[in-house]
Amino acid sequence: MGEATLAQPAPWQGARAGAAGRGSVRTYRTARRVAVDVSLVSRGDAQPWTAVGAMLRGKANEELKVLRVWQSGPVAAGSAVQRVVVEAEAATEAPLGSFTLKLWDADMRRTVTLGNITFP
Repeated sequence: MGEATLAQPAPWQGARAGAAGRGSVRTYRTARRVAVDVSLVSRGDAQPWTAVGAMLRGKANEELKVLRVWQSGPVAAGSAVQRVVVEAEAATEAPLGSFTLKLWDADMRRTVTLGNITFP
């Protein structure tokens, strides 16, 4: 992504998940791309959880085009903290306002939704 600007870690507001729980959120921005780096921990769910899709939506319902979703490993009982990185195109150099990040697994039954995501 080139040189990036780091935002302060975002607070966990609006986080909902069955398999994954609290961690940290960091956001980055380059001229035309943004990234969200989320640390997830297991809530003890017996089924491992892996994000296969993501959506970043602004308050005015505008969606950023997600380019890739990368995860360090499945979130599972007894596993270490896992990172999920979502990279997206930004229509402008500085996406304004807060965004909601939604992550989902292969069958879309278990999701993680995080609100108040902002970019530097």
